[in-house]
Amino acid sequence: MDILTERGQKTLSQEAEAIAIWHSSYPSIRYFETPKDRPADVDAILTTASGKLVGVAETKCRVSITIDQFENKYKFLWLVTFNKIVRGMNVAKSLQVPLVGFLYFPVEKTLLFQKIFCPQDGLQTAIDIRRTKTQATVNGGEIYRDNAYINMENAKRLK
Repeated sequence: MDILTERGQKTLSQEAEAIAIWHSSYPSIRYFETPKDRPADVDAILTTASGKLVGVAETKCRVSITIDQFENKYKFLWLVTFNKIVRGMNVAKSLQVPLVGFLYFPVEKTLLFQKIFCPQDGLQTAIDIRRTKTQATVNGGEIYRDNAYINMENAKRLK
Protein backbone atom coordinates (compact mmCIF):
# COMPACT_ATOMS: atom_id res chain seq x y z
CA MET A 1 0.00 0.00 0.00
CA ASP A 2 1.06 3.60 -0.59
CA ILE A 3 1.10 4.41 3.12
CA LEU A 4 4.01 1.99 3.61
CA THR A 5 6.34 4.04 1.37
CA GLU A 6 8.57 6.90 2.48
CA ARG A 7 6.12 9.48 1.12
CA GLY A 8 3.23 7.66 2.75
CA GLN A 9 5.02 7.70 6.10
CA LYS A 10 5.65 11.45 5.76
CA THR A 11 1.93 11.94 5.14
CA LEU A 12 1.17 9.98 8.33
CA SER A 13 3.54 12.22 10.29
CA GLN A 14 1.85 15.34 8.93
CA GLU A 15 -1.57 13.93 9.69
CA ALA A 16 -0.42 13.42 13.29
CA GLU A 17 0.52 17.13 13.42
CA ALA A 18 -2.96 18.03 12.14
CA ILE A 19 -4.61 15.81 14.77
CA ALA A 20 -2.50 17.44 17.51
CA ILE A 21 -3.70 20.88 16.37
CA TRP A 22 -7.29 19.60 16.40
CA HIS A 23 -6.93 18.22 19.93
CA SER A 24 -5.34 21.44 21.21
CA SER A 25 -8.23 23.47 19.76
CA TYR A 26 -11.04 21.02 20.59
CA PRO A 27 -9.85 18.91 23.54
CA SER A 28 -13.36 17.62 24.22
CA ILE A 29 -13.70 16.10 20.72
CA ARG A 30 -11.58 13.02 20.13
CA TYR A 31 -10.23 12.04 16.70
CA PHE A 32 -10.02 8.26 16.28
CA GLU A 33 -8.17 7.23 13.13
CA THR A 34 -9.38 4.40 10.94
CA PRO A 35 -6.74 1.81 9.96
CA LYS A 36 -4.16 3.31 7.62
CA ASP A 37 -3.06 0.01 6.11
CA ARG A 38 -6.51 -0.74 4.65
CA PRO A 39 -8.87 1.36 2.53
CA ALA A 40 -11.49 2.96 4.78
CA ASP A 41 -14.45 5.09 3.72
CA VAL A 42 -13.51 7.79 6.24
CA ASP A 43 -10.19 8.77 7.83
CA ALA A 44 -11.51 9.21 11.36
CA ILE A 45 -14.42 8.97 13.75
CA LEU A 46 -15.04 11.97 16.02
CA THR A 47 -16.48 11.46 19.49
CA THR A 48 -17.01 13.41 22.68
CA ALA A 49 -14.88 12.50 25.70
CA SER A 50 -17.79 10.38 26.94
CA GLY A 51 -17.86 8.43 23.67
CA LYS A 52 -20.84 10.00 21.89
CA LEU A 53 -20.33 9.91 18.11
CA VAL A 54 -20.38 13.46 16.69
CA GLY A 55 -18.82 13.17 13.22
CA VAL A 56 -16.69 11.43 10.65
CA ALA A 57 -13.73 13.04 8.91
CA GLU A 58 -11.85 13.21 5.65
CA THR A 59 -8.28 14.41 6.25
CA LYS A 60 -5.66 15.57 3.75
CA CYS A 61 -2.29 17.31 3.93
CA ARG A 62 -1.06 19.79 1.33
CA VAL A 63 2.67 19.43 1.68
CA SER A 64 4.21 22.18 -0.39
CA ILE A 65 1.74 25.07 -0.56
CA THR A 66 0.76 27.87 1.77
CA ILE A 67 -2.74 29.06 2.52
CA ASP A 68 -2.06 32.18 0.41
CA GLN A 69 -1.17 29.94 -2.53
CA PHE A 70 -4.28 27.85 -1.83
CA GLU A 71 -6.34 31.03 -2.02
CA ASN A 72 -4.65 32.68 -4.99
CA LYS A 73 -3.85 29.69 -7.21
CA TYR A 74 -6.65 27.30 -6.23
CA LYS A 75 -9.38 29.77 -5.12
CA PHE A 76 -9.84 27.88 -1.82
CA LEU A 77 -10.97 24.78 -3.75
CA TRP A 78 -9.86 21.55 -2.10
CA LEU A 79 -9.49 18.68 -4.57
CA VAL A 80 -10.62 15.32 -3.18
CA THR A 81 -11.51 12.19 -5.12
CA PHE A 82 -15.28 12.41 -5.58
CA ASN A 83 -15.74 8.74 -4.74
CA LYS A 84 -14.08 9.34 -1.36
CA ILE A 85 -16.55 12.15 -0.60
CA VAL A 86 -19.53 10.03 -1.65
CA ARG A 87 -18.34 7.18 0.58
CA GLY A 88 -17.84 9.62 3.48
CA MET A 89 -21.30 11.09 2.97
CA ASN A 90 -22.79 7.58 3.00
CA VAL A 91 -21.04 6.77 6.28
CA ALA A 92 -22.20 10.09 7.76
CA LYS A 93 -25.75 9.44 6.61
CA SER A 94 -25.80 5.88 7.97
CA LEU A 95 -24.47 7.08 11.35
CA GLN A 96 -26.54 10.32 11.32
CA VAL A 97 -23.54 12.59 12.00
CA PRO A 98 -21.76 15.26 9.91
CA LEU A 99 -18.90 14.59 7.50
CA VAL A 100 -16.18 17.14 8.19
CA GLY A 101 -13.07 18.00 6.24
CA PHE A 102 -9.61 18.55 7.70
CA LEU A 103 -7.13 20.17 5.32
CA TYR A 104 -3.65 20.59 6.79
CA PHE A 105 -0.89 22.93 5.60
CA PRO A 106 2.39 21.69 7.17
CA VAL A 107 4.42 24.70 5.96
CA GLU A 108 2.35 27.01 8.17
CA LYS A 109 1.22 24.44 10.74
CA THR A 110 -2.38 25.43 10.01
CA LEU A 111 -5.42 23.19 9.86
CA LEU A 112 -8.57 24.19 7.97
CA PHE A 113 -11.73 22.56 9.33
CA GLN A 114 -15.19 22.61 7.82
CA LYS A 115 -18.44 20.64 7.74
CA ILE A 116 -18.97 19.17 4.29
CA PHE A 117 -22.25 17.29 4.73
CA CYS A 118 -24.95 16.87 7.38
CA PRO A 119 -27.54 14.09 6.98
CA GLN A 120 -30.39 16.39 8.02
CA ASP A 121 -29.40 19.41 5.90
CA GLY A 122 -27.32 18.06 3.00
CA LEU A 123 -24.21 19.77 1.66
CA GLN A 124 -22.74 22.46 3.91
CA THR A 125 -20.43 24.04 1.29
CA ALA A 126 -20.26 24.28 -2.47
CA ILE A 127 -18.80 21.26 -4.26
CA ASP A 128 -18.01 21.20 -7.96
CA ILE A 129 -17.52 17.79 -9.61
CA ARG A 130 -15.12 17.59 -12.57
CA ARG A 131 -13.40 14.77 -14.41
CA THR A 132 -9.75 15.78 -14.29
CA LYS A 133 -6.25 14.33 -14.49
CA THR A 134 -4.58 14.34 -11.08
CA GLN A 135 -1.81 12.60 -9.20
CA ALA A 136 -2.85 8.98 -8.72
CA THR A 137 -1.43 8.45 -5.22
CA VAL A 138 0.87 10.06 -2.67
CA ASN A 139 3.68 8.33 -4.58
CA GLY A 140 2.89 9.95 -7.93
CA GLY A 141 1.52 8.74 -11.21
CA GLU A 142 -1.42 10.25 -13.06
CA ILE A 143 -5.05 9.26 -13.36
CA TYR A 144 -8.27 10.64 -14.86
CA ARG A 145 -11.17 10.48 -12.43
CA ASP A 146 -14.13 12.39 -11.04
CA ASN A 147 -12.87 14.85 -8.46
CA ALA A 148 -14.72 17.01 -5.97
CA TYR A 149 -13.57 20.60 -5.63
CA ILE A 150 -14.76 21.61 -2.17
CA ASN A 151 -15.02 25.30 -1.31
CA MET A 152 -12.99 25.88 1.88
CA GLU A 153 -13.15 29.70 1.86
CA ASN A 154 -15.21 29.79 5.08
CA ALA A 155 -13.35 27.01 6.88
CA LYS A 156 -12.16 27.60 10.44
CA ARG A 157 -8.41 28.06 10.76
CA LEU A 158 -6.67 26.31 13.61
CA LYS A 159 -2.99 26.73 14.56
